[in-house]
Amino acid sequence: MDNLSETPDPLRVNAKEALRAAAKSQLEDVLEDCFSSDYLLRHSESEFSSENVSFLLVLRDLFAAKEMGGAAAESRIAQRACKEHVQPGSTLEVPLPPALRDRILAWYKQVREEAELPTPTPLWAEAHKICFRNVKFDVYPRFKTAKTAEECF
Repeated sequence: MDNLSETPDPLRVNAKEALRAAAKSQLEDVLEDCFSSDYLLRHSESEFSSENVSFLLVLRDLFAAKEMGGAAAESRIAQRACKEHVQPGSTLEVPLPPALRDRILAWYKQVREEAELPTPTPLWAEAHKICFRNVKFDVYPRFKTAKTAEECF
């Protein structure tokens, strides 16, 4: 019996290890991993601040489609990003500078009126940088200390 009471609780040990792993983790790694990014998204939804995380995940798919050379998929994902995250009043609207938002929306308007236009990758990269910074210094630090992170890591 005495040996059992001296044995560390595996759940407590794992929780401590999870917190250490969370402290060492980088946002880039979490966003690249589908499992971890799902936990981050769920955490941000619980805080009613999921728009930036959701946008980063859509851009992850957009950049992956670009690397794979799927122009049609890339355009479709970019249009979805405009509709869900860039258009004023959209449910997951992200805070972008007006000039950047206007340039992205001008592309979106053209691509809806005309057929094929190349996806404006530099604009998306700039939008990614802004939203990444928002998540890195706002949502992600709280995620790392939340119960959700213990489950994730």
